[in-house]
Amino acid sequence: MVQLRILLPTLLLTFGLNAQAYYLHQATGDILKKDEYRVGVTPQFIVDPGSDFNLSAYADMGFNRDFNLRAVLGFGDNFHTGIFANYVPVPDVEGQPAIGVLGGVMIARPGADLTEVSFRAHPFASKKFETEIGVFDAYGALPIGLRFLDGDTDLPAQLTFGTNWLTYNFQNVMFNAELGIDVSESFSYIAIGVVISLDEQQDFKVQPQRVRFGQ
Repeated sequence: MVQLRILLPTLLLTFGLNAQAYYLHQATGDILKKDEYRVGVTPQFIVDPGSDFNLSAYADMGFNRDFNLRAVLGFGDNFHTGIFANYVPVPDVEGQPAIGVLGGVMIARPGADLTEVSFRAHPFASKKFETEIGVFDAYGALPIGLRFLDGDTDLPAQLTFGTNWLTYNFQNVMFNAELGIDVSESFSYIAIGVVISLDEQQDFKVQPQRVRFGQ
């Protein structure tokens, strides 16, 4: 519904004004169709430098055959909110990984008197693999940004590796694991979360999975 497509990003941005999670990627070449949505919640543990904890949430919405739209928020030791688009011009087909870029803008409050504005671009490649325990959608990305913070401008960069894991218990519940490695002016982190796909045609219900490996 049109109302829901407007409400989801509005809610995320509104509640995100008191929160943050930093620089998570969590995107693959799995593009949603119109009237399909994806909601993810992820604890993020920053391990270097120092140690911080954030809780991240995002909502994806299908836009067209090449684009998803994303609104993000987080809370914990920092603040963050933003809007992104996931563009995948090269799809995941046999013998070829998906190639795309997640791009957008975020506003953060890494300190009480600090405001960060960052323009983000995350080029990535992803590939799905079917196994006996489920379907894995593995990805690698190079998240980079143009960051304006406290009168300074820099270019934070990371290497990110992760996967979505769709088990055979539910057809629209996935688990995500992601590792971010500091390359320049950034930080390293570990994140593990859950992702739920929602479809208006199925009244947004969590559906049991009926397909098994090898069938």
